[in-house]
Amino acid sequence: MSEIQKTWIFCVGGGWLAGFLLALLWALFIVPIAKQNEVADLTIPEGTAATVNAGQPAKFIPAQLLLGPNRKLRVKNEDVVDHQIAGQTVPAGRSATITSSADAQSLTCTIHPSGYIGVGFDGTPGPLSVLFMATVVGLPVGLAVGGIVHIAKKLDGPGNGPTPVTI
Repeated sequence: MSEIQKTWIFCVGGGWLAGFLLALLWALFIVPIAKQNEVADLTIPEGTAATVNAGQPAKFIPAQLLLGPNRKLRVKNEDVVDHQIAGQTVPAGRSATITSSADAQSLTCTIHPSGYIGVGFDGTPGPLSVLFMATVVGLPVGLAVGGIVHIAKKLDGPGNGPTPVTI
């Protein structure tokens, strides 16, 4: 393997490794800190109770909610009747904040004909996200550093160094 190939492999690999370490720090520390106070919002529109009583799914109400790591859900009831979510009553025209249990996969509710709304939890980014971030950040950095090193070596080639002084 030539010296040029070794330099490029070192620079690109080092850039990708630096990108991987930055992405890992992002996934393990920055994202969870940013999401620790995140509260998901759900608005129950007017007419939801009538739609559900007719056996139809309510418009604009998702089948599944994605909650942050703190598992909090802020519910705003714009309907004309009270609704129940996770055993808590949300009076008509009012709001309430509900905390889901850590192992909940669904919450009982009066906003779906089935009587349940699915719950998922948004935690730290997965391994594919980390690898993607490492590639997006690290490869361009590695290529740029490799290019700079390659040009610097060309400029510092034979005959371009300092002139020897003879005494």
